[in-house]
This record gives sequence, structure tokens and C-alpha cells, in this order.
Amino acid sequence: MQSSPEALTAELLSRTREVPVTDIDKLLSVATAAIVELGIADSVSILERVGDHEFTTRAPTDDRATAVDRLQREFHEGPCVEASCDEGLVCSNDIEADERWPRWGPAAVQEGISAVISIQLYVKGDTMGALNMFHATRQSFTTDDLEIARMVAVPISIELAHCRQDENLWRAIDARHRIGQAQGILMERFRIPEDAAFAVLRRLSQQGNTKLHLIADDIVRTGQLPPGADAAVQG
Repeated sequence: MQSSPEALTAELLSRTREVPVTDIDKLLSVATAAIVELGIADSVSILERVGDHEFTTRAPTDDRATAVDRLQREFHEGPCVEASCDEGLVCSNDIEADERWPRWGPAAVQEGISAVISIQLYVKGDTMGALNMFHATRQSFTTDDLEIARMVAVPISIELAHCRQDENLWRAIDARHRIGQAQGILMERFRIPEDAAFAVLRRLSQQGNTKLHLIADDIVRTGQLPPGADAAVQG
């Protein structure tokens, strides 16, 4: 790589700025494609953590990146899994000779991958996954190569964090909406005011040790009141 880490990162940022921040899928795809176009890697993907032990691939630049990510999920081993869970950065100049991944390594080589840098994506302690930069040939990664990986991961981490915040916000709004619908059903059935209907939902949630929005979901979905609703109204 002849360009400096700063120059390559600046170019990546300039390309992603042209994409609306509301279109997270396109933004991530532009970012991973730019990493390939700038000569930083041959194939790129983002392996996003979903929960504690599940992963999903986002914005792969080609079928090769998709395939090696899938193999990591199947084998539960590989640099991207390690980077997203435990390590800040994981790299290998020669996957075929790397003893850390006895199953994934040979399978990845069969897919046309020989070297990799995986850098953890995180914001304020929230580990979100890994940015994976694959190479078709063996490498001798330099300090600059690793610095570039760290620097290009920063804006991608930020965009993923924004996406997660938006998703959490909309889930919260949707849950409140369904709770409001359930309140309306209770108000109509029992001829009670809004605050009393909410109190009934809380009692049902506490009695069944079930989250409030799940109680509301069931009422809205079935149109039926759960067992104990009459007693909760009277209580």
C-alpha cells in the first residue's frame, strides 16, 4: 500500500459522506466496496454480533467474503469471531499455515482466501462485531497495514452504533404503541379510564412475571384477555 493510513481513511470518509445516514445498508456497502477499490483488501465484510453467540454478515463485497464468514459461523472459529468477541485485532499472513483455526483455515483457503485482518467494531464498550479484510494471496502485514485497519474501522463502528440506536428507538416506540392498543381494549371491555387500564397491564405483568410489552402483544394479537384479567381489574 503506497498511500498513508491518513490519506486512505480520508478517502473512505469522503465516499461515505455522500450516502444518507438513514440508509445504513447502502452506507456500509459503500464503505466495504471502497476498502477494496482503494487496494486495502481483496474482499471485505462486516460480521455483526447478534446477541452473545450469533453473527450475521453485512455488506460483503463478493461471494468469497460471504462464504468465509459463513464458514466461521458454522465452525465457531476464525479471526472475525475472535476479533468481535475477545481481541481488538486479529491478523494472519498465511491462513493455511495458521494453527489457530484448524477447520476454518483450510476451508477458507479453498474459497480463495490466504490472509486476513479482522478488527473489532465497538463504541463505548459495546462490541458490535468485526470488520474483515481478506486477501487472496499470502501477506506480510506492516505496521501501516494494521494502522489502516484500525482507522477505517472507526467510522464503520460509529455508523453501526447509530443504526443500533435507531433500531432500539423504533422498537421502544412500537412497544409503546402496542401497549396503548392493549390499554384501549381494556378500557372498552371494562369501561375503565386510561390510567386504570395501564395499572391492569402492570398487575398482569407482575403476576405472570412477563414483560409488559409481551402482555400487550398477546392482547392485541388475539383480542383476548389473559387469565386473571378480571381479578387484575378488581384489584
